[in-house]
Amino acid sequence: MAWQSGQSLYGDRYTILKKLGSGGFGITYLAQDQQGQQVVIKTLKDEVMTDPEHVDYRNKYLRDFKDEALSLAVCRHPHIVQIENVFHHQGLPCIVMEYIAGLDLGKRLKQQGPLSEAEAVRYIYMCSRWGRG
Repeated sequence: MAWQSGQSLYGDRYTILKKLGSGGFGITYLAQDQQGQQVVIKTLKDEVMTDPEHVDYRNKYLRDFKDEALSLAVCRHPHIVQIENVFHHQGLPCIVMEYIAGLDLGKRLKQQGPLSEAEAVRYIYMCSRWGRG
């Protein structure tokens, strides 16, 4: 069950505006908080939690999701998205993070091609330096 535009989460603190994208086991939404600020909410796909085919991997997905939230929460850097909240809604773990307009890396690569070696090394260095590598 994907969340729909207008749906409220976490005691009406957040309202879903639209789906931004999905990956192997996660899905992200653009949402608005009570102050009218746009945020991103990331969660696991519902089928990860409910589909019997995922039973063997469910705990790993939950651990990885929690590890991602913790890793992001301790990082403070202008090039690393900031975590604003972590909660559960309808049995799904959720990470609320700041919304930064622009292309994500995947879209950037599709539109502009591979990063130069220098760019890639710079990003790898930044991530490893700030605890994300």
